[in-house]
Amino acid sequence: MTSPFRTTTDALRAIMDAYGLTRGDVCRILGLKPRSNGGSSGTVDSWLAGTRGVPRAKLELIMLKAPTYVKPESPRARKLKTLDAASGANVE
Repeated sequence: MTSPFRTTTDALRAIMDAYGLTRGDVCRILGLKPRSNGGSSGTVDSWLAGTRGVPRAKLELIMLKAPTYVKPESPRARKLKTLDAASGANVE
């Protein structure tokens, strides 16, 4: 069976598009620590830039984990305050 992708980089980009993954998400899937600004490690960046090919084992791992990957909650996210219908008080 032949792959519809020309390179492993094309396959990685297709997986990222299909599951809405960011570079940081790919890092977390592979157990790498993403940069503090939310970006990826240099490894994932070099794969996406095409300077290095994605190892097939890593690509297969991403394909296996991507469908069940749950994005971490943003540290900037805040819970919305809601009002209790009966008392009108704020509920956290």
